[in-house]
Amino acid sequence: MKVERPCSALLGTVATRDMVRATRCLRQGLLASVVLVHAAAGQTVHTVELMHINFLPPELTIRLGDTVHWVWIEGIHNVESGIVQKGFGVHDGRFRSGDPDFALEFSLLFDRQFVDAQPAPEGIYPYYCLVHSFKGMTGVIEVVVSGDVDRDLDVDLADHDQFTDCNGGPDVTTAPPQCDPLDFQRADSDNDGDVDLLDFAALQNEFTG
Repeated sequence: MKVERPCSALLGTVATRDMVRATRCLRQGLLASVVLVHAAAGQTVHTVELMHINFLPPELTIRLGDTVHWVWIEGIHNVESGIVQKGFGVHDGRFRSGDPDFALEFSLLFDRQFVDAQPAPEGIYPYYCLVHSFKGMTGVIEVVVSGDVDRDLDVDLADHDQFTDCNGGPDVTTAPPQCDPLDFQRADSDNDGDVDLLDFAALQNEFTG
């Protein structure tokens, strides 16, 4: 007969063979914390091209710590954060490339310092081109943090509690009854379709308390 390791024995680094058992312990509230060896994702530079009256791509989802690099391909443009109302751009003060011009480049690092100084609801930063706002030249940057289930750009006890509700374990690809399906999707940090201890490791890496 196979004897399962006690939950207390799983504190510390959890080997792959123990993930199913540790997941059960976590869901039962018997394991307050586990530490997985989890390599942080490398920072990425995302390029957005300004061409004619378009940002290409117009929408980006990036990780905290990534950089967005805007490159002027053709036309006179700029990049200003904010929304367009009645055809006019309304700058919100979060970022601006400068006055409209030709053949420019503009980069912005969306790191912890930036998002704390310039917070946006659910990490969504809309922007536009001042010259072509009336033609609908707009874009959106969404910043996400691994483990940030409630999308407030920090990872705290509220995220831990929501994660616990959604933690179904390896290969369970539907939200448990107590978990909102959107929370389940957000808790799946590695985008493999389930919520398990690999996702919990990502939460721990970003945990701020």
